[in-house]
Amino acid sequence: GFFQGPLSWSKHVIVFTALVITMVNLNLKRWDDPMRVIQWDVKSYYAYLPAVFVHHDISLKFTAEDPKAYADKFWPVPTESGGLSLVMTMGLAMMYLPFFLLAHGYAWLSGGDMSGYSQVYAFALVFSALAWLLLGMAVLRRVLLRYFSEAVAALALGATVFGTNLLYYASVEAPMSHAYSFSLFSLFIWATLRWYKRPGKGISVFIGLLSGLIVLVRPTNIVILLFFILWDIKSLQDLKQR
Repeated sequence: GFFQGPLSWSKHVIVFTALVITMVNLNLKRWDDPMRVIQWDVKSYYAYLPAVFVHHDISLKFTAEDPKAYADKFWPVPTESGGLSLVMTMGLAMMYLPFFLLAHGYAWLSGGDMSGYSQVYAFALVFSALAWLLLGMAVLRRVLLRYFSEAVAALALGATVFGTNLLYYASVEAPMSHAYSFSLFSLFIWATLRWYKRPGKGISVFIGLLSGLIVLVRPTNIVILLFFILWDIKSLQDLKQR
């Protein structure tokens, strides 16, 4: 387990990341204005959840009842069949879901605003990115330690978060797709290595479901499937055998 044995350098990096991003989030408090969190692309990523769990209408017909009230929350587009659709795929909504349900439950128990657009929902969205990021780091750490030393694994994890835009997209623009894609990619790499070591129905189904979610989060993420196809290919002969 993660917390068994001595706290290694790579574990230190993960804990340090959690502390830094938590401090950044608590300092910014972007959830004070929920629409600073649920803005731009996130509006359409997120809209599936209030449509289903608040309005109970995935067809989005309710938005026509009071266009002004919903104009800054839902951006549906008309379809050829005369219906309404959200322009973004639903993958991120699926990853937000556990945290949305926690916020929804808290709002219900506390008698708060259950519209899906109050501070508690924005808070849950912001920290959902951190949770998925930490999961991705923990999985990537396991992969790295198969091939590299503890020091190299720690440096790689630190550079991935603090040397790229991942830190920004796990805090300031938390609900965007980046931290979630990172976590899914880490899981996909781990699952690929696991499959080639010991293939089976269970891991095959897991990779299939994971691949679907990765593409639903962001369709261009489909390129990660090449990792599974080309893993450990060292020559043209290897590719022919594959």
